[in-house]
Amino acid sequence: MKYRSSGRRKAGFTLMELMVALVVIAFALFALISMILVVQTARQNQRDQAVAKQAAVSQLEAIKAVSVTNPPNYANYVIQQFTGSLPSSTSTTYTFSVDNLTHSATTDKKGKGTILFDSSNKDLLDATVTIEWNAVGGRTLTYSVRSLFCNGY
Repeated sequence: MKYRSSGRRKAGFTLMELMVALVVIAFALFALISMILVVQTARQNQRDQAVAKQAAVSQLEAIKAVSVTNPPNYANYVIQQFTGSLPSSTSTTYTFSVDNLTHSATTDKKGKGTILFDSSNKDLLDATVTIEWNAVGGRTLTYSVRSLFCNGY
């Protein structure tokens, strides 16, 4: 018995068409997953920067709160916060840790904060707060804020 072909193709996809479709889908999924990872990294870095900014600003606000006393007593702030005292004519750096950030150079693995007081000008106190932390991917990022405070007016 002979089978006759009517000359029409049967409905369906060839193996080559399926393979091409799978390759296209694989590239699309790879691009989508890569995009999701980049967005998550950017979101984490943005959150870390917001935490660092808040920590730096809160340190400056604490210093500013001391400056409203008459006369301003910055040494009391330093003694309360860092168990030290402000020198009369040099720069001094104090360190503190920042929760919710990580830094490989600190023993507790928290973010590292420093306050640089420059009281070389008797009428001004120059305070620079710097926060360092390890970002996603191992890069060390910093955030700095600087402010001048009037001393004795």
